[in-house]
Amino acid sequence: MKTIKECAQAALDMQEACNLSGVLATWMNVRDVLNASPEREGTHWFNNHPVNQLFASKVHDLCGMGFSDGVAFSNAYESCKKLVE
Repeated sequence: MKTIKECAQAALDMQEACNLSGVLATWMNVRDVLNASPEREGTHWFNNHPVNQLFASKVHDLCGMGFSDGVAFSNAYESCKKLVE
């Protein structure tokens, strides 16, 4: 992965994942792309980026902790869909 668009697509694709190790490995690649982005505006931007929110939600789900905040998930999902367009 080299672009935020690719990261957003990966975040959307991960919503069907069932392997925590695979999700985490992909998230580490995403982290590197987001960290290197000229759009990065600090820690808050990074932590609250919709791509990271979708990955965090999936990890939360795979660890058996249930579904995350539905509104936040929906907003992040829609934001990622827009990034992919």
